[in-house]
Amino acid sequence: MDHATASTPEELAKLFMATMNSGDLEGLVSLYAPDAIFKPDPGTTVRGTDEIRNALRVYIDRGAQITLTPRNIHKTDDLAVIANDATVTGFTDDGTDLTTTTTEVVRRSPEGHWHYVVDDPFFSATP
Repeated sequence: MDHATASTPEELAKLFMATMNSGDLEGLVSLYAPDAIFKPDPGTTVRGTDEIRNALRVYIDRGAQITLTPRNIHKTDDLAVIANDATVTGFTDDGTDLTTTTTEVVRRSPEGHWHYVVDDPFFSATP
């Protein structure tokens, strides 16, 4: 199956929201580089697309919906650092919204597509 690709770093957030909110797990995973890391919660780091798939499956299975609002981006050549304000609904056990400021490092592939290489929604909260 073909998945949407990001031709700019800014497009990644839009694609992340669209795939998460539609429950498209494989579409979400396709946004990550094979060697990427993801922090699904402040105490956990997963590596590689198989572990990222398993972590994101929890969000999909709970019916989580996400809104990402761009906050800042720094880009140089084939790398960028991005911060978004994030609100996730339908994920927590008590029904409260999860709000955070994300930090992501993204990289352009030789084919010209941008992928997450570090995705840490809790970077600013991690000691």
